[in-house]
Amino acid sequence: MHSYSQMFLSPYGYTTDLPAEYPEMFRAMEIAVNALTSTYGTPYTYGNTAVTIYIASGDTTDHYYESEGVVHSYTIELRDSGTYGFQLPPDQIVPTATETWNGLKAMINAI
Repeated sequence: MHSYSQMFLSPYGYTTDLPAEYPEMFRAMEIAVNALTSTYGTPYTYGNTAVTIYIASGDTTDHYYESEGVVHSYTIELRDSGTYGFQLPPDQIVPTATETWNGLKAMINAI
């Protein structure tokens, strides 16, 4: 998990090519984001890192996917979308944790 940008990111980061299991990754991210967003209405984008945000060589999602065989390897960029940046107000910490947990539970159940 990381902050901030409100995104679920999957492999690959180093290329715009999609992994063989990308349809499964996309399905899981979509379920997670739908559950997360339905909690408080916080919008998230999702997709592979290179297309959704930018080319990023050496990220852990690629390492775990390629070297360790972990299909469900994601980076979650938490709140917010730029207003507060890395200084999220204290009153948003618990809601961020709650919506993220709801998304993770839905994704785990779907997997």
